[in-house]
Amino acid sequence: MDSTTTAFHNDNDDDDSQRPKVPTFSAERRTTETPDQFVYKNRLPTNPTNNQQGQWFKNTGYKQTNNAHYNVKLLSDLAGDFSHLLNRTDISDCWLNVNGTYMAVHRCILAARSSTFSAIMSGNDSRLSPDTIKELQPSEKNDKLEISITKASPEIMKQVIIFMYTTECELNETNAYDLHEAAGRYGIKSLKNYTAE
Repeated sequence: MDSTTTAFHNDNDDDDSQRPKVPTFSAERRTTETPDQFVYKNRLPTNPTNNQQGQWFKNTGYKQTNNAHYNVKLLSDLAGDFSHLLNRTDISDCWLNVNGTYMAVHRCILAARSSTFSAIMSGNDSRLSPDTIKELQPSEKNDKLEISITKASPEIMKQVIIFMYTTECELNETNAYDLHEAAGRYGIKSLKNYTAE
């Protein structure tokens, strides 16, 4: 952000040099700036503190748009691309072991769509219940993260994963309650809203 200084002015002051200068910031961003806080040249980043995690997105200068500006076609294309990504098991970096059924997924998708998975993978799980932490204890298997899930059936978890990638899933009278419960347990607000309708 552009930084300027503003002087406090009191009519009793005669000497401008004695006035304290206070930095102010303009509301506009220059369009020529390129955010580069996500680039780490010759070093890996240190683990961010809880305060920093939310700041990284804000510091890059991007603003979230309001829903009226979304392009439905672009969002549909994005969902289609993510559905193809779901089938790319060769580039997955995480296994979900759902009662012995393994599902190849991508950490970034889990972290973006689920506050619970994000907390488990980042090690910032202090706000989670002890039961959730115990159930979702991550481990390494064949150079991939493995998260065991025991409180959902493979079919329900399959629908949860499909929803996380595509914002669509098979919702019917027989699975609506289980999907809603899984959405709450794994912190997927959009699925919780979708199943509540």
